[in-house]
Amino acid sequence: MIRTAFEAVGNFREVAGVPTPAGPVRRGVLYRSGWLTPASEKDLDVFGRLGIACVYDLRLAREVEPDLVTKLSAAGVRHESFPLRRGDGLPEPGIDGGGLLTGAFPAARPDVAAAVIALAGDDVLPTVVSCVLGRDRTGLVIAVILSLLGAPDYEIAQEYALTSEAAAPVPWGQRLWQERGVDAVAELRRTRPEAALRFLASVRSRYGGLEHALAPFGVTPQVCEALRARLVER
Repeated sequence: MIRTAFEAVGNFREVAGVPTPAGPVRRGVLYRSGWLTPASEKDLDVFGRLGIACVYDLRLAREVEPDLVTKLSAAGVRHESFPLRRGDGLPEPGIDGGGLLTGAFPAARPDVAAAVIALAGDDVLPTVVSCVLGRDRTGLVIAVILSLLGAPDYEIAQEYALTSEAAAPVPWGQRLWQERGVDAVAELRRTRPEAALRFLASVRSRYGGLEHALAPFGVTPQVCEALRARLVER
């Protein structure tokens, strides 16, 4: 796991080195992050050095600020929106310590599938997957990707739990989080691997596995193989 220092972006890290049957997840292709709108010019310079091609934004349309799309476009980064719909009665994203992974997945399956299919396509890597805290919705999609690659549940859960060690944004960025009513540091510290393990177990129990859960929405064996070809070091 490689962390990158930013001025105003929190919980940004590379998803790499996670073991799969075909080899480890390769370096320099997949990243995850919290809220990107506060990104400074120096932060966007880091994106340039990393060669970021796309941001996969998992927030709802009402959460996405036009300023972010403009910033990313000026930096040569495509903003792709994959809003994860939510079932009735779920808490707001980023405030429940990880329960959204299990609760949101049934309603969000078409949206998760769309993100997976897009990631298996051409000219999208390196990609950053992002939401608000970079934990719940981002954690869901990253867990799905790693599981489809064949990573063991334990490794997926450990990657998810790295959010508890995430560096908080500098005070300028932290103030913007607080204006949204979120104590980012406290929430990030509450991240536990058990949330990811419960999610993966629930998918297996309800659907027989992620491949079966996402197959009705176009995640075919060919898509999974393309995903492995792009993300796994062989």
